[in-house]
Amino acid sequence: MIKNIYNDYSYIGWSSRNEIINEIKYRKYNKALLITDETLSNLGLIDKVVDLLKKNKIDYMLFDEVKSNPTVNVVKKGLRLCNKYHMDYIIAFGGGSAIDAAKAISVSYSNPKYKEISNMDGELMLDKEVLPIIAIPTTFSCMDEASNSFSIFDENRKEKIVGICDNKSNIVSIIDGELMAMMPANLLATSGISSLFINIDNYLVQDVNIFADMYIKRAISLIYNNVEGAINREKESIENMAISEYISGLALSSTGVGLIQYMAHQLEVYYDIPYSLAIIALFPSVMQYKGSKNLDKVKEIVDTLKIDNANLTGVDLLKRLSIAINNLLDRIGLKVTISSLGGKFDDIEDMAKKVVSRYKDISLEDVKGLYKDAF
Repeated sequence: MIKNIYNDYSYIGWSSRNEIINEIKYRKYNKALLITDETLSNLGLIDKVVDLLKKNKIDYMLFDEVKSNPTVNVVKKGLRLCNKYHMDYIIAFGGGSAIDAAKAISVSYSNPKYKEISNMDGELMLDKEVLPIIAIPTTFSCMDEASNSFSIFDENRKEKIVGICDNKSNIVSIIDGELMAMMPANLLATSGISSLFINIDNYLVQDVNIFADMYIKRAISLIYNNVEGAINREKESIENMAISEYISGLALSSTGVGLIQYMAHQLEVYYDIPYSLAIIALFPSVMQYKGSKNLDKVKEIVDTLKIDNANLTGVDLLKRLSIAINNLLDRIGLKVTISSLGGKFDDIEDMAKKVVSRYKDISLEDVKGLYKDAF
């Protein structure tokens, strides 16, 4: 059986944020908690939404205290605001951090058994439909508006918790390339490349279902052929990258969280390394490991990306894919290692143990080896 969990409704296109007002009025919402992060608030990008709300006399409260790697305490603070002011929906504006926080708040608000945020780890069985969310992603690697999972940093446990909601979701997505085009060029680069790497990682397994196969192939093709143009602010490339972001979220709902994501979570927790950079640092070692075990999938990736391979096979094809990826990173100027990002070799054992506690298809020694290779 194939199980797919998708969001409620989506608008995809340049300036599609203008549909927010129609959705609010159609659904008869009253008061929103508008969630974003400090950076987008300071840059003034949140004003693109605030101006729409003010112009149409929509009642809202701004909550802009979300940071990269959102914490349980931040979620609790947002939840208190929802309860105190009787919010009946959330507008989440930003990358994965803002939308992850919004999803956690919406689950806890509507389902008292998850009053303790730390308990939202693993598959969640919800009694009630969650508080509605209008999600507006601003990065190419967000995916959260279209996926069925979210991750929050539990400060007390020093661990990333991953909640999976397979029922009663209620998310309207606004995929507006114009908003993404306003982000700094370095963020366009890191978010685009990390999205490519997450998709490839999730494809390099044996049990990819037909829907994930379709979504991932389309997403990686769009990213590989458009990320450089998007960094240079080319409108068509940015629109294609925006589409890839949404498709990637649909794929993630089908595949579940992959190995490279669980490994990246530890780098976030231990060193406060931005998620996208953690993915990029880990990818070469993870691709070699998983690619060597799934050479048939490597061939499909190479064919999808239309990489010239001179009829190579097996390990030689994996080497050709690695060269193509390295050339792309060289052109963008984006190569990082765990050590260059501040990681410490002494923490590998502890990080690897936390990975294998969640991702069962790999040994402790193999995870340790992958971390070492990424240094």
